Amino acid sequence: MEAVILTPSAWLPSFDRHGACDGTCHGGRPPAGNAETSVAALRYRRSERTTLYIETREGDVVRLRIEARSALDAKATWAAGEVDFQEAQASARSALKIRLRVEGDLNADELSAIRSVVEQASGLAAELFAGEAPKAFASAAALEIDGAQLARVGFRLSVREHLTYAAIGSHRPAPAAVPAPEHEPSATAPPA
Repeated sequence: MEAVILTPSAWLPSFDRHGACDGTCHGGRPPAGNAETSVAALRYRRSERTTLYIETREGDVVRLRIEARSALDAKATWAAGEVDFQEAQASARSALKIRLRVEGDLNADELSAIRSVVEQASGLAAELFAGEAPKAFASAAALEIDGAQLARVGFRLSVREHLTYAAIGSHRPAPAAVPAPEHEPSATAPPA
């Protein structure tokens, strides 16, 4: 876990995993003697899961599960009327979990067919997790599976996101969501 702390604070509230104050929020008010100070917290969680099931013609079974999780927590304090933060704190975490289970004895041809499916599924997952669902569905329709080696192929992809914003005091509204660009900016054309 990596944390960046710009200035120390003894009274910055702590929020539970659902974004609610955990009781250190001074009864939902800023601490006595500092009634003009506001506190805001932002919490973001994302989980991406890919599950792949492959059965060969010889009855061997391969199960692959990949789970990537990321989290971001940010807290800020400021005094009423100020534009700049008095304090800002942020931390980010990520984790990757991979499980692979093979039942049976895979030969070279089966391994080659499985490798091809895994590579295609990886590209499809990258498209889906990047928010390009139509492209991911087109890739799924174009999957090439070696039917001579593989009897069954199935996979499941899922992504979950959760964003919580909580504030105490004279808070500012949460920033508006910035829409993702629909395509990458194109390079400038050479002069004519």
